[in-house]
Amino acid sequence: MDKLTSMTVFVRVAKAGSFAGGARELGISRAMATKHIMQLEGSLGTRLINRTTRSLSLTDVGISYLERCQQVLHDVEEMESAVTYLQTELRGVLKISAPPVIGATHIARAVAEFLKIHPDLTIDMVLQGSPGDLVDEGIDVAIFLGALDDTSMVAR
Repeated sequence: MDKLTSMTVFVRVAKAGSFAGGARELGISRAMATKHIMQLEGSLGTRLINRTTRSLSLTDVGISYLERCQQVLHDVEEMESAVTYLQTELRGVLKISAPPVIGATHIARAVAEFLKIHPDLTIDMVLQGSPGDLVDEGIDVAIFLGALDDTSMVAR
């Protein structure tokens, strides 16, 4: 069993005050919630929850472990949110090459609007008469008119 899942089950059971309540919140069976808690207790070598037929209570170790589990799960959630943000938001430097006349008039306006939508992005515009060596110059996007001299380039 996955330890983070077991920790999540433990937190939910502890907050709900019952195995059935915690399991219901997570959409799992009471038996599966019990297995998760038993696995945690086995791996830690101590009881986390005192069980009776009518109620449950956390042991002193369980109380301490609950606090740490909540912090760890919160940290994991923040980390996942940060990774999701990094994958969905444009950031970094985009290097664009274009002829001076087209770049200064048409592309500059489009870039200004684009940067309003993506404030974490920086655009480095190189205005030059010919494409040059795009790889050596680190160009991400090149805008030029006419036929391609280099057949390895992709044009749209």
